[in-house]
Amino acid sequence: MRFKGKQTVAGFLIFLTMFLAIFFPTDGTVQAASPSAYVTSYTLKIRNAPSTHFKTLRMIAMADRVTVLGRRGKYAHVRYGNTFGYVQMSHLSWRPFRSYTAYVSSYTLKVRSQANVHSISRGMLRMSDRLTVLGRGNKYALIRSGHVWGFVQKSYLATAPFRTYVATVTADSTNLFREVGKPASAFQKLTKGDQVTVLGKGATYALVQKDGATGFVTFKSLQAIQPVSYDQKKVTQQYGIDISHYQGSVNFNAVKQAGNSFIIAKATDGASYVDPTFEKNAVAASRAGLVVNAYHFFRAKTTSGAVKEADHFASVIKKVASERRVSVNYLFLDVETTNGLSKSSVKAALTGNVLTFLGRMRKDGLNHLGIYSNLSFFQTSLDLNRIKQTQPAQPKFLIWLARYRNEALGPGFSADIWQYTSAGKVNGVVGAVDKNISYYNTNGM
Repeated sequence: MRFKGKQTVAGFLIFLTMFLAIFFPTDGTVQAASPSAYVTSYTLKIRNAPSTHFKTLRMIAMADRVTVLGRRGKYAHVRYGNTFGYVQMSHLSWRPFRSYTAYVSSYTLKVRSQANVHSISRGMLRMSDRLTVLGRGNKYALIRSGHVWGFVQKSYLATAPFRTYVATVTADSTNLFREVGKPASAFQKLTKGDQVTVLGKGATYALVQKDGATGFVTFKSLQAIQPVSYDQKKVTQQYGIDISHYQGSVNFNAVKQAGNSFIIAKATDGASYVDPTFEKNAVAASRAGLVVNAYHFFRAKTTSGAVKEADHFASVIKKVASERRVSVNYLFLDVETTNGLSKSSVKAALTGNVLTFLGRMRKDGLNHLGIYSNLSFFQTSLDLNRIKQTQPAQPKFLIWLARYRNEALGPGFSADIWQYTSAGKVNGVVGAVDKNISYYNTNGM
């Protein structure tokens, strides 16, 4: 019985060795565990034997992960899902491709199902669109943009975003087009003197944004200017926070040490309210070496109401300057509500009230002024161009924009200060706080 048992075990071991040699061939090295590998070619055929002459079991694509079970010469024995077979080892990498962010540099770019111009289009990207590169070959890159993924021509991708800048229209009249080279796609008129933000440019056309509308315009009809500097982030970009009594007690020394250079503190609201923390915040922030700015929340429904609110704001600012020796730099009007004005007249009436407020502030001797709102309100409820055009050139009238999105995207609007999040975390502040980037450097901003 003992001898027969040994024969049985020996026979099983011989069978197991033959089975492994047939189905899991190796190049002589023993793998402790089956490693993963990643496809580097656009497509790769899994065949039922280690040769190009044998049957294709399945087609896999760039960046797909396979399990390598063994090797036979130039081929790897792999498993992909429920498929077992052989692939050329030269088209595998032991390390996954390190994905990275890229940006479309052509006017449009088709995302295709395969790495050739004859394959099915899965979507269309536009100039300056952001995407993730999942793999790349000699001519094509495998990308993902939102829910769309596929292959695009690699030569039309840039690894850095286009550095946006502001330009003015020099032609007497020109059109904004939805598509390049298609006159019928014109949807908005631009006239001489209009300012646009250039988001990208090619040889003939530039992708621009005007009051939230984005389209293409002939590049020769534009001239670059620098009324704002958010395209010069490395030179002029500064960080700061805006605060009110909602933040409670703030450690401004810690705020300063965290890399911030300014604050914008709520001072007043309506015709009589004073934020109870304004004076304390202004004094402490100034002592910590931060530039102090202030804002007033606007509630006026009439021009007389606007005058009262301006006088109230001015008196509080002058008091902290004279009694606490705090120099308050810029003063912002926070306009976020229509204040009971009718929908049919809100834009004209509210803009008129804002201009009355600003004019009254200047009569009170306060000239470093700006306006704050969110993108939608600027576009629908205020005539921002009218407001800017009626302000003197110096000191510069500042636009403070609230638009919450990834910092890397930029404000996407002509702004001097960008409030990019309301959920920021900053040393020295308990809880969430609004975080801002200032692109205007004069007078400490």
